[in-house]
Amino acid sequence: MSLFAGTASYYRQFRPGIPEDVAGALDQAAPHRSRGQRRLLDIGTGTGLVAEALLGRFDDIIAIDNDAGMLAAAESALRPKLPEGTRLSLVESAAEDFVPPAGWKADLVTICRAFHWLDQTAVLARLDDQVAPDGVVAILGDSCLGSAS
Repeated sequence: MSLFAGTASYYRQFRPGIPEDVAGALDQAAPHRSRGQRRLLDIGTGTGLVAEALLGRFDDIIAIDNDAGMLAAAESALRPKLPEGTRLSLVESAAEDFVPPAGWKADLVTICRAFHWLDQTAVLARLDDQVAPDGVVAILGDSCLGSAS
């Protein structure tokens, strides 16, 4: 059982989303591909607020969380808004254990409001093999998100 069991509906209802200017900055920071799919790995996705803010900017999204309830809330929120042709995979996994599909490399990795829960050294070491050579890792917390409306 996760520490967050039973809290997903509250997270979805009361946690502020990602401001558009932050989503735009993340989009600009990640490489844009002339061919192939642009890939997002959202670690500790919770109810999917970061992935939701980045919908339409990435073609292949993997969002991971170790709480099934959070992933169910993310599924309910994201799937109806998913742009045509965008692939979304919601994976129940600890960040320290996650292995992407063979050959899959993220253009952008986001860890929002979750980094303090992780074995930071282990996760960052794993990301060495999970991020494209020109990819970006963005670690965000409430104090760097600006004001959400």
